[in-house]
This record gives sequence, structure tokens and C-alpha cells, in this order.
Amino acid sequence: MSAIGLGGPIKRSTGGSAATVAEPCARPDVDAVGHSEQIYNLVSLIKCHDASLLECGGVEGLTRHIFCHPWGDGSPQVKLYQSWVIHILRLLGKKVEISRSDDPLAVAEIIVDALQGLDLDGAEVSAAHMRQGYGYVACKVLHELLKKLITARGIRLTAYELCNKEGCGFGGACEEDVEDFAATQIGGGGAELSSDHDNEEDDDVSAVGELGKRDGRHDASAASGNSPVTVKDQWTEEVEQMLKFKKAFDQHLPQLSRSFKHLQAELQEMLTRVEAKEEWIGRQFSRIITEHKEICQELENQVERQQMLRGRLEDLQSKREATQEAYDQTSKLLQDKYDHATDTRPLQELAKTLATMKAEIKQMELRIGVLQHTSIRAAIWQAHFLVLFEWAACVRL
Repeated sequence: MSAIGLGGPIKRSTGGSAATVAEPCARPDVDAVGHSEQIYNLVSLIKCHDASLLECGGVEGLTRHIFCHPWGDGSPQVKLYQSWVIHILRLLGKKVEISRSDDPLAVAEIIVDALQGLDLDGAEVSAAHMRQGYGYVACKVLHELLKKLITARGIRLTAYELCNKEGCGFGGACEEDVEDFAATQIGGGGAELSSDHDNEEDDDVSAVGELGKRDGRHDASAASGNSPVTVKDQWTEEVEQMLKFKKAFDQHLPQLSRSFKHLQAELQEMLTRVEAKEEWIGRQFSRIITEHKEICQELENQVERQQMLRGRLEDLQSKREATQEAYDQTSKLLQDKYDHATDTRPLQELAKTLATMKAEIKQMELRIGVLQHTSIRAAIWQAHFLVLFEWAACVRL
């Protein structure tokens, strides 16, 4: 893998033509620079001690800030970072099994599982960081793994001193590199360049690309050991490179400022719309709350009415039971009376009694006729005797 430094551009072909366009790298993570510098120093120390220990690919392309910022689409960087972490974990005795068909996310999850139980100085590791391949957490994890590897191999470590053996291939930078690098990046007004303005600033981008090429050639030459570079010469060259970067960045500041103002106006307009939307949502929410309270009150009223109706229902059920009992008693009484009314024996006895009474009445009528006849005869005889008596009396006179 070719050396990719801080300013090294990634070449991208456009539309299949032979021409290439230099993409400016994204702004490095300043928090990761310290760990990245120490990674560079530790790798140089390990290479001087045992050059075959880190034969995992890409060692000759290592730069001081290789994992501080993304490279283009990031796929080569992610593969390089994950291969380094997996190789070091295996050197530390961890069993990490991966296959060629595993995608970077699956490999990241495997790495996170393998890192369990290791003291990483409080670093919160997740699959997203291992999938990203750059940044503070990624650099810190690799830094801590290299420290553990040096401890496990018994390599002497004196304040991360750089190896100056002939043929080592790594020039060094002191601790002040981190502070100067961070100050250069922050003082330059930011390293993010809008892709919409690349065509307007072709000259500046070409200059940045040329500097990146020079840095890449310098790192590759230093890694191969063909051109030994002293710490002072390398540091001076990097300072000049950073100053040129700062100049290029300063040239983009006016355009960035205008873009930021335009963005601020758009954000303000968007914020106004959001506030209006929030007010509308607030009104809708207040209306919904009012309706909810009304519905709750209506629900309470319905519950009270239900309880009242339930009490009435229980009362009606009690009355129904009492009515049912009275109905049963009345039905039984009426049935008894009906049975008694439909009984023919009393009628038969009454008919017999009436027949007997008729016979007796006939006999009594007969007797009465006889008595009347006798009484008439007696009256007639009496009247006859009386007439005779009166005639006799008259005769006597």
C-alpha cells in the first residue's frame, strides 16, 4: 500500500477518462493525533527490535497521521486498520477467526468480541469505531494494543524513544509534534473543503496535491531506507508543508465564510419554520390535552352512570326474584282452585241431591193436594151442615 500522509491526496478517476482529480482529505481528528504519533513511534521501535513481527501488510505505508482522517471512500483504510488490529490480537494470544467472505462490519464485531477483557485505558469500543477505521477511539485502541505487545515481547520502552538505527526507515517527531499539528489545523480555520468549490480553486488544490505527493514520496523513501532523513530535516520539511497547507486553507476561508453565512441564513429560516411548526404542534397538543380531559371526564361520568345502573339492575333482579316467588305461589293456588273447580264429583252429588229433592217435592205436592181435597170436603160439609142448621132454625121459627 502506498504511503498516505496528512496532505496526501487520494486519486479518483472521473467518468472513465485518464485524468484524475485530487480530493482534499477530510479534517483530521485532532484528539487522535497524540495516539497516532505514539503508534508511529511504537511501530518504529518494534521494527528495530524485530522487523518480522508486524508483517501484516501496509507497514511501509505508515505515516504519523494515517488513522487520524478518512481516505476517500475509506475501504482500504478500514481493511488496513482491521488487519493490524487482528494481527496484534493474534500476537497477544487471542483467537480471532475470520473469513474472506466477512464484510467489514462483521469483522468489526469479531474484533469487539476479541477485545473483551483487555484493559484499554477506559476506551469505549464499539463495532462502529472498528468499522470506521480512523478517529480517536480507533487510534487509542491500536495504541494500547501496541503497548501490550511491547510489554508481552519484553521490548524496552523509554518514553517512546524513536529508533535511530541505520535501516530502521522511520524518522521521528517529538511530543511537541502533536501540539503544533493541532494548532496548525485549528489556526488554519478548518480543513474541511466543500466539494462544490473544487473547480473554482483548481490551482490551490493542485498545489495541495503536489505537497501530498511530495509527502508520500518522502514517507515511502524513508520507509524503504534508501534515503536516511534526520529528525531535524524531516521536522523542518513537515513545518513548511503545514505552512503551505495553512496558506491554502486561508485562501478558502472567504468562500467558506460566505458559505457559512448562507448556511446560517438557511438554518435561521429553517429554525423559524421549526418554531412555527412547534407552535402549531403545541396548539394541537393543547387541543388534544383538552379533548383528552373532556373524554376522561365523560368516561368518569359514564363509569358513575354504569355503577348507578348496575345498582338499579341489582334492585330489579331482587324484585324479579320476589315477583317470581309470588307468581309461583299464585300459580300454585290457582292451579289448586282450577283442579278443585274442574272436579265433577261435587256436581254429581249435587245432581243426586236435586233428584232426591224433586222426588220429595212431588210427594209433598201430592200430600198437599190430598190435604187440600180433604180440607175442601170438610169445608163443604161444614157449610152444608151450617145451611141445614140455619134452615132448621128457620123451620122451627
